[in-house]
Amino acid sequence: MENIYLSDGESILLTSQNVVIEGIRHEAVLTSRRLIVVRLDDPKASHQEIPLVAIRSAIAGENALHEPTITLSLISPDGTPSPVPVQLVFIRLASEHRNNQYDEWVARLKEHVSLSVTTPAGADSVSGLTDQKGVPQIPSYVFRLPKPVSPPPEAGITKIAVSVIVIAALLIVVFAGFHFLSAKPAPVTQTPVSQGQGAPAVTTVATPAPEPSPALTVQPTIPQVVIPASGVWVRIQYPGIYTGSVGTSGNMRQLNSTGDRFYQIPITSGVIEGDVHKSENTGDELAVTVYKDGSMIQRVNTRTPGGTLILSIPV
Repeated sequence: MENIYLSDGESILLTSQNVVIEGIRHEAVLTSRRLIVVRLDDPKASHQEIPLVAIRSAIAGENALHEPTITLSLISPDGTPSPVPVQLVFIRLASEHRNNQYDEWVARLKEHVSLSVTTPAGADSVSGLTDQKGVPQIPSYVFRLPKPVSPPPEAGITKIAVSVIVIAALLIVVFAGFHFLSAKPAPVTQTPVSQGQGAPAVTTVATPAPEPSPALTVQPTIPQVVIPASGVWVRIQYPGIYTGSVGTSGNMRQLNSTGDRFYQIPITSGVIEGDVHKSENTGDELAVTVYKDGSMIQRVNTRTPGGTLILSIPV
């Protein structure tokens, strides 16, 4: 982790490099005043932090993969509760039956939550931390979900556009056929030829048929991906083969597919959980997007060869 400036009287209590937040692995540092994290997949990323006085509860549990979790509920700098909790997933190493640091993290966070609830007036507020240079540090709750983006055009608009193109093409074809049928054939010239005695023979001169009108070429339209307008959906995009599972606790769906796929999750609210793994060691992007009622809730991605996305997304 990058160098961290500690305030007067602030000390480091715990560190861990096996914490996953929103499907991305982080290094976490717990000090006597702050929870500090930095992404391990982006060396240029700056650290992000939550003051301990902004944490109102720390609940221990586990996700669908039976990995230990700590769910933090927060308050905003203006003192109002934050609607989006932060879930810390403590992944286990291959040699571990249980993350050895998890119990100590739970105990430390609960201890500081108890202290922050009883903090007297005049103590550090949510926005009162300063660095060693005396510059105020305004906490940025970087774990909030991004604002939903506008969904692509509705299916009805796409169908209308296709219908207009098809009708126009039919009208042009009918007009060309009518023009061809209404053309008058050239007269047949009959010339008498003398064949000695007897009736003159009739010679028919063939007139070439008119050339047909050139065919109209209709350019095909590029299909657009239509986001389902209702329900909770998980979209997975990857040009190679991906495996894993997605769903909710107790109702997981196994994955083994490729390309751009949508999976419906039969819930109206809750937490989308699971893991999606790249089967190839390529740098192609693996992306997972969660939609609710046509609006994007969250998108996570990775280009790491053989990378895995761990999902824990509230909807």
